Amino acid sequence: MPAREGPVVLHCPICKSTAHEFPRIGDATGFLCAAHGNFKVADTIFVLDENYSRQEWEIALRRAKQRARGAWPLIRRADFLR
Repeated sequence: MPAREGPVVLHCPICKSTAHEFPRIGDATGFLCAAHGNFKVADTIFVLDENYSRQEWEIALRRAKQRARGAWPLIRRADFLR
């Protein structure tokens, strides 16, 4: 049977609602969330597994959106400054 193409269904790392994962873009995973829109998360965030709170994720996304300038925002470890 051929492999399925298209987005994979998973959970938004910010709000935990159903989201779609889009093809990998370098060292990042792309998400489409009904609440948060399109954004990418650097794989190092998931590897480090820092257990960030929802508020920390929201702040990180806001910082990434400020940098994005029309592209998909990319959440990086530096966006989670504590």
